[in-house]
Amino acid sequence: MTQLAFQFIVDDEQEVVSIIRERSRDRVAIASIATELGLPRSHALELARRAGVTYKHRHPASQQVAAAVRAVVREGLSIRDAARAAGISRTAVNRYVLKRRQSAANKVGGIEFSRQENHCDIHGRVHVWPCVACAAIAAKAAVAK
Repeated sequence: MTQLAFQFIVDDEQEVVSIIRERSRDRVAIASIATELGLPRSHALELARRAGVTYKHRHPASQQVAAAVRAVVREGLSIRDAARAAGISRTAVNRYVLKRRQSAANKVGGIEFSRQENHCDIHGRVHVWPCVACAAIAAKAAVAK
């Protein structure tokens, strides 16, 4: 279908959602559907999410990634629970959390990131050794002196 055929429908959200559902059954990518409808990709993706349309192998939105990482890092949720809440795969959440932890370790410097789990006496199980939190506290104390 051409872009011209869909431009007049964009005003009615329910019709757009039904078109997204129909086109997704035909395995058309959300970016292509958004182009056909004359919508921004992010808007079409949000409409699809609200309608419960799922896409295999789709990249998670930045808001989903941020919510999942925040849930694991700040709120202490398990990776599985954070993935379920954000609506993305467990492996994707694990990958983004590990990437964030590695970048935090690299910012501090002198810390080695590994997949091996270590145990900090204060903070428990950690993937970065020495513990990033302990290193940050020590760095802050050194700057204060």
